[in-house]
Amino acid sequence: MIYKILKNRLDEHNIEIKEIIENISLENERNISIFAYTSQMDGIGNRMSDLDVYVIAETIPTDEKRFSRYNDCKSRIDKINGLVIDVEYWKMETICKMIESRSYIRDVSKMKVLCRLLKGDIILGENIGTQLKEKIKILEINKTVAEYFQGMASQEYDDASKMFGGGNYFSAINCARKSLDYIIAAYSAKEGISILNLKWIPQILLNNEGFGDKNILKIYYNMHY
Repeated sequence: MIYKILKNRLDEHNIEIKEIIENISLENERNISIFAYTSQMDGIGNRMSDLDVYVIAETIPTDEKRFSRYNDCKSRIDKINGLVIDVEYWKMETICKMIESRSYIRDVSKMKVLCRLLKGDIILGENIGTQLKEKIKILEINKTVAEYFQGMASQEYDDASKMFGGGNYFSAINCARKSLDYIIAAYSAKEGISILNLKWIPQILLNNEGFGDKNILKIYYNMHY
């Protein structure tokens, strides 16, 4: 189902959904689902942001010249009317194993895929896509992301303390800022917005006005800057 955010993003470049689908290499059109994600769906991003497309099928492209291997998927970058489209091809079997084995825990790239499949719009294969979304919903992936970032925040804070104690003040500041961003990322995930790309952390907090607590927003800026 196509919602307003995705439609507006495509309208900016005068693109229709069918153009994206027609541009995707499909070796087997049965048992396939295609998801489209844009960072605006999480309240971040801008007109320069890419469109991420996830093709979930029984088979993935085998042409090594046209497609790059990335982790457990094949990928390629397309461009339509100025919009950069990052397409990833995943086997349904691989996604299901990832979910069942919980191998996504502490794996940022896998958590990102699951979060984007859950958030993204299904542009082809509604039934299969909906079933996959239901499987991901059960995982409570936002909780997993929050726990991951909490752990990272603790590690960086510990490093910051040791660096400060040893007189390495610039390194201490760097670690402390990372710790601060990680804990805000955890906070955002607990509030339902799981972003695995830390560059957007300040924007998430600003756009959501501290998720109802403006004092947190004020403290963040004072501590970070």
